[in-house]
Amino acid sequence: MLRWLQIGILLPLFSLGRGNFSSGSFNLTLYRQMPPLHQLDDYDLCLDRPSGSYCLAYVEILPNASSTLWHLIHEVSQDSKHRFRHDRVFRGVCLEGCKKRLIDLSESREHEEGTFLDQELIAYYAKVHRRASDADERLLYEELVNSCLNLKFGEEFSLQTRSLIEYCDTADDHLEHDGLDLIFYALLICILLLTLCSSIYDFRLSQINPQQTENFYRKAPSSRSKCKHPNLTRPLYITLSILALAVPAILTYVLELDAVYHLRPETYRYLYFRHSDTFYQMYPPFYTNLGGYLLGFLCGHLYLKKRPQGLVFRGNLKFELAMWLLVLATLGLLFSGYIFIRQDFAKPSLWLALYAGVHKNLWLLICAGFVFLMCCKVGGMAYDFCTLPLFRPLARISFQSFLWHVVILRIVAGCFRQPVYVSSFYLMCNVLSVFIITQVVAAFVAIVLELPLGEVLRCLMKPETGREEPNPVIQTSRAQSAV
Repeated sequence: MLRWLQIGILLPLFSLGRGNFSSGSFNLTLYRQMPPLHQLDDYDLCLDRPSGSYCLAYVEILPNASSTLWHLIHEVSQDSKHRFRHDRVFRGVCLEGCKKRLIDLSESREHEEGTFLDQELIAYYAKVHRRASDADERLLYEELVNSCLNLKFGEEFSLQTRSLIEYCDTADDHLEHDGLDLIFYALLICILLLTLCSSIYDFRLSQINPQQTENFYRKAPSSRSKCKHPNLTRPLYITLSILALAVPAILTYVLELDAVYHLRPETYRYLYFRHSDTFYQMYPPFYTNLGGYLLGFLCGHLYLKKRPQGLVFRGNLKFELAMWLLVLATLGLLFSGYIFIRQDFAKPSLWLALYAGVHKNLWLLICAGFVFLMCCKVGGMAYDFCTLPLFRPLARISFQSFLWHVVILRIVAGCFRQPVYVSSFYLMCNVLSVFIITQVVAAFVAIVLELPLGEVLRCLMKPETGREEPNPVIQTSRAQSAV
């Protein structure tokens, strides 16, 4: 029975991987007629000249009722929940080539004045690019860049644009450290010093009274499992349960958030600062994760309670069935949220708020169930895979991987100069390459720096030879009689 249940769950998963969930029909020929979302002049070639200047510009395509192409752009851009807005594009402009193009044509288009439609984005760029030179460059090159872009859009698409320079780079531009850089360096030094001092203090404490330190670590789990006020345990759990459901629901209703967080194409495009209110309000704050704290308490309590009895439930039909039912619950929860991703509902809505509260806590319950069952050695192939010896060295360098992962991502992303065609295969290769590079760098730093320094510190803190340990505890037992 359990085998048939596994097959019944895995078959839909394979069919989902082959499915196509794109909303509406997609015409590639019409899509290619629209202006590209990003089009960049050669950055390295532009700045290779001593007087080279390169500007990235945000461009809004102006409405044109007589243009068939504009109507297509407008229609596609209306569904910003599932598609990119094609009436908002970005252009990288080499100013030397821009000036040459205008001189050759002996023509300069009139600078399009007016108010930008996307004031939120304009305010964001003004906040991010706050160098004194940015404002000067906008005033100096704004008309030039807008004339070039209008000339190009007029020739290729018979459309007019309004542009804003996001930032400019010049060949002789040198990035200077500001106050935020100095604050970051100071915090980093403080963290390193605190880590070193705490390690030295721990070694000293172990030297002074090793038996007391060992007893402390032995008694800590048992003392944590005992509550000084057992009568308050149940009211505390009930209160946490109510708050875990109520807080996400109230926030969803009051702030008019989405019931399910959905990464829109525009969210990727603007690097997660737009259309992410649901994420920032529902996931990072501690008060929206009370359900996780509650389930963590319950799982820990259950684990400590069952540990003396032995936590090996592998092969037990009841627990194996529970694991696969959790898989079904995961699929059901995913499908239940699809309607909120596909459709737009009026906000605020009481039903959206109730679903948001239940949805978030059901995910936590499913994750807690998976963790507890895996601790009980339940899970079949999944448990066998997670306990492979391969993961032991990866676990030893996991801290270094955590430290270097963002650095590797930054370096890999900085290698791209032009937009790339993103497919499933490309994305998989990119993820694997970043993972492998991160692990290689983490292993190198661990071998060259972390492990040797740890050994040096251990040798420096090593007790003196021949030093008598205080309060030795000798356990004796009566020898068995040979008779």
